[in-house]
Amino acid sequence: MSLVTSRSGRLRSARPLRPAQFRRLPTRPSPWPDGSQVLLRQVRAEHTRRLLPVTVLYDDGQRFVFRVQAGSTWLDAVRPGADRAHGRRGSRRLTTTAGSEYNLTYVMDRGRSYAVAMSTDPVSGELVKWHVRAQSLIRRRSWGFDAVERELDLELPPTGGTTCWKDQRLLASLVAEGAVTPTTASRLKREARHAVGRLADADQRAALVNWTRPPADPLNVHHVMDRLAPISGVPTSGGPEPTGAVATGTAVPGPAASPVLVADDLTPRRVYVASGRARRPVSVAEGCPFCPGGREVPADFETTAFPNRWPPIATGRCEVLVHSPDHAQDFATMSRGEARRVVDLWARRGEALAGLDDVRCVLVFENRGAAAGATVEHPHSQIFALSVLPPLLGPAQEPGPSAPPCPACAEPDAALLVEERDGWRAAVPPAPPAPYTVRLTAPRHVTSLAELDPAERDGLATALVGTVRRLDRLFHEPMPYQLWTSRSAHGSPGGHVSVTVAGLLSRPGRPRILGAAELATGLYFTPVGPAETAAALRATDPHSQLREVRR
Repeated sequence: MSLVTSRSGRLRSARPLRPAQFRRLPTRPSPWPDGSQVLLRQVRAEHTRRLLPVTVLYDDGQRFVFRVQAGSTWLDAVRPGADRAHGRRGSRRLTTTAGSEYNLTYVMDRGRSYAVAMSTDPVSGELVKWHVRAQSLIRRRSWGFDAVERELDLELPPTGGTTCWKDQRLLASLVAEGAVTPTTASRLKREARHAVGRLADADQRAALVNWTRPPADPLNVHHVMDRLAPISGVPTSGGPEPTGAVATGTAVPGPAASPVLVADDLTPRRVYVASGRARRPVSVAEGCPFCPGGREVPADFETTAFPNRWPPIATGRCEVLVHSPDHAQDFATMSRGEARRVVDLWARRGEALAGLDDVRCVLVFENRGAAAGATVEHPHSQIFALSVLPPLLGPAQEPGPSAPPCPACAEPDAALLVEERDGWRAAVPPAPPAPYTVRLTAPRHVTSLAELDPAERDGLATALVGTVRRLDRLFHEPMPYQLWTSRSAHGSPGGHVSVTVAGLLSRPGRPRILGAAELATGLYFTPVGPAETAAALRATDPHSQLREVRR
């Protein structure tokens, strides 16, 4: 689907969409992984009628299940002066539309002319109603799916029973216009009645309800479009508008291909190759995208999460987590309660991503400052759901009766201990990867942040605030750091949960950079001994005033 700019400055279809068998758009032969965020394009009378951002729940080539999250925005083809387009001919524009108040889970089977959809409450997950919609999947695309939308919908209550037919008059008008043949109309009604009959069976209803998933954050159709661009057939735009037609503007180039994990031919090294990610925007000249009402976040939030539009790993496996609406507020300036909200966000999103079928490890990390690799100043972290268990993130020993005791449960070397408070130990690792590295270890042996009780989460929040403040006071300037914590998933062996904060300055104004020997060997070299680091950090007062240093 290509869009061009009309004289009015709005985007419109360059030409009517040709029938599916004649369109020259790229197809995708392989299934979409569960959790992929893609586009569902609904085609009616050879025109695009709706473009929805969907999350793929299942795709095996025969059955397709995807969800439209409550609150997501999509594009509708709307005639000027009308609320919606319903198959009537005339000039239409693709217009941003507020989504449904319910979660919609679609189940489509290849070869059938209808889809069964379930509306569920986004908070309680309770089934609200059933939909039988006359639409069929044409094919899988390199950016999502194409589906033919026909003018016949039915609604049923949660337990089946009385059917409410919709759009029968419109279907009859399309038959009268010759857009739909009487034979096709009769077949659609017959197959719809068959679907209603299946829903009368309690076992059939229960099997379909099993496809629903816990609530997730809504999707913005423009964000999904931008991330998938410039794949052929996907429209691009300069940004979302609350109302009116899609705005024109300079589109940001997107990744040229989905990220892939590649094994090196000479070493055991494995690298995620994300072609085009280097072209992601780093300028915030139009305003911070993470400040309230910015391009990526809602107007009102305390913490928020959203899919990374430039994912370095597979689609649907990478999210951005914004810590605060305040552009200048990071762990060094947060209260314990504010830091606790970040801990809760990490735990919540980590638990959700760990539930995906093919995930073996979930990594949460933060890069603070340009020297650490941050491209946006607003404090935020990211979360990756990995399909492999990286060697450095797995436990040193497989669990079992012959395994040695957990080293994180043992008392640390007193020379390496920085502080112990509320059960959390802040200590320098014996082999630190960066000059001023601190590891925060949980009071008891749990494998994920989600397993921490409220008091333990409060303790972690306090430890994070205190550790970052100590690092900032070492050289009296904000310490660029790299922070990470991980958890295993789906049977992968888990370790004692901890959070590592790696301060990157070796001395004032001099950030640590990996040398050739480190890249070549995987061995790290540090100019500051761990005991020396611990002593320096113990000597700092996390509550003292941070004085300005001029250079």
